[in-house]
Amino acid sequence: QWGISGLASALLLTEGDDDAVDLVRNLLKDPDDKVRVQAALILALWGEGDDVVQILQNAYPSADRDLKGQILEGIGRIGSQTSLRFLAERLQEPYQTLRIISAASLLECLYH
Repeated sequence: QWGISGLASALLLTEGDDDAVDLVRNLLKDPDDKVRVQAALILALWGEGDDVVQILQNAYPSADRDLKGQILEGIGRIGSQTSLRFLAERLQEPYQTLRIISAASLLECLYH
């Protein structure tokens, strides 16, 4: 599901230098929603990105269940206090897995 841009971005962060983060950040301005979300997820999972929280939150309603889980995990990794309300609302999800990920992410944000 990651696609070429997601895999390339992850590889770039793993193998690249300090400029790699800036290159991935530039993908946040891509006209393709999928590319922006992939870049935001990768930055979030690397612990970069108070600025990507809004991209992830906006993508959540239209995402499939797997992507929703990744988005919730990414938001938790960022640990932004601004995500608390969003994550608390996700505790009402119909899927238990998403509720568990929401709760774990909420705790990460509280204790970040």
